[in-house]
Amino acid sequence: MRARYAYVLGLSVFAVIGMALLWSDIVPAQTASKPLQKYRAQIDEIDASLVELLNSRAKVVQQIGKLKRSEESRQPIYAPAREQAVLDRVHRLNRGPLSDRALGAVFREIMSGSIALQGGARVGYLGPEGSFSQIAALRKFGSSIDYVAMSDVDEIVGAVQAGKADLGIVPIENAIDGWVDATLDALAETDVPIVAEALLPVQQNLLSRAPLARVRRVYSHPKALAQCRQWLKRNLPNARLVPTSSTSEAAKIAKNKPGSAAIASSLAAEHYDLPIVAKQIEDRPNNMTRFVIVGQRASRPSGDDITSLLFEAKEEPRMLTQVFDTLNGRGLRVFRLAERPARGRNWSYNYFVDLVGHASQSDMQSAIRTLRYKGLDPRWLGSYPRATEPL
Repeated sequence: MRARYAYVLGLSVFAVIGMALLWSDIVPAQTASKPLQKYRAQIDEIDASLVELLNSRAKVVQQIGKLKRSEESRQPIYAPAREQAVLDRVHRLNRGPLSDRALGAVFREIMSGSIALQGGARVGYLGPEGSFSQIAALRKFGSSIDYVAMSDVDEIVGAVQAGKADLGIVPIENAIDGWVDATLDALAETDVPIVAEALLPVQQNLLSRAPLARVRRVYSHPKALAQCRQWLKRNLPNARLVPTSSTSEAAKIAKNKPGSAAIASSLAAEHYDLPIVAKQIEDRPNNMTRFVIVGQRASRPSGDDITSLLFEAKEEPRMLTQVFDTLNGRGLRVFRLAERPARGRNWSYNYFVDLVGHASQSDMQSAIRTLRYKGLDPRWLGSYPRATEPL
C-alpha cells in the first residue's frame, strides 16, 4: 500500500531515475532503432552503477544506525538537521537537467530507506487514509516509514508522548484559514518538542462517480467547502453542501451515494477509487498548509532554524510589550504570533511566538533567561529547521 502511494505521489526513486526505461519499454525491443538501443544500453550501465552506489551508501547507513543505537550515543533515528543538510547539498551540487524538486524527491526516498535500515520509525498522521496530512507525511518521510492514521491531533501528540509513535505530523497553519486551534491547544498541554516543519500545497478536487451535471450533494470538511465556494457557486449552484469531519471522510461517504461528490485530495481519489471530475477547484490556487512534526528528542541546529515559545498571560498588551522589547534588545526577529484562549482557564490566553534562530544560540538563551527573570515564564516548544520549499 505504501509503495502504491509513493508511486502516485511521484516520490519513488525508481519513478524518477528509471523514467526513461519505463517509457522506452512501450516500444518492442526488436523495432527500436540503433541510436535508441545505444541510449538504452547507456541507461542500463548507469542504473547498474546507481544500484551499486545506493547499496554502498546503505552499508554506511547501517553502521550509523548501530552507532545511534549504542549506549554511548542514543541518538534519534530521524535527524532533521542532517536531513536538511543533505537536501541543501544536493541542491548545491545539482547542475540539471533534473530540477531541485525532482532530486529532492529522490533523496527523500533514499533517506526514507535509510531510516528503515537504521531501525525504522512510526509516524502518526491525521486520518483517515487519503487525507492531506497523509500526503504531507508521505512526501516528507517517503514510502519506507510505518504510518498510522489517528483520529485527532490530541491522539497524535499523546502517542508521541507515550512512546507509541516516534513522530507525529499535524497541521498548524493554513495560508487562507489561519491557525489550527486543535494543534495550538495540544502543543500548549504537552512537553513533546517540535522537531521539524513542512509546507504542503493544498489542491482540492471534485471526486464523484456521477458526471458534473448529475451531482446533487457535495461532501467535504467545512474549510474545504469554504476554499472552493466560488467554484461551487459557478458550477454547482443548486447542489447541497454537506460538511464532514475530514475531506477523506467525505470521499468515503460519496463513494456509496448516487448523485454525490466529495471535495478531497488526489490521494483520496486513489484510495477510495473515485474518479476526479474536476481538478484544482480551490478559489485561491496558491493555498498552502504548514505542518509541524513533533518527536521525542530535540533537533540540533541546522543553520537556518525556528524557535517556538509559548507564553501564558492575562494582561496581553503589557506582556507582549515586555516580550518584544526583550527579544528585540537581543537582536532576535519575531516573524509569527498566534493567540489562543487557554483551555480550562477563563480569561487567560496562550501566545505562541516564532523566532528566527535556535535555542542553543547565546542570544536566544540570554533572552529566555531575561524573560524568566521578569516573571514572563516562556515555555520552549522546539527549535527546528525552517521549511523554505514546499513538499
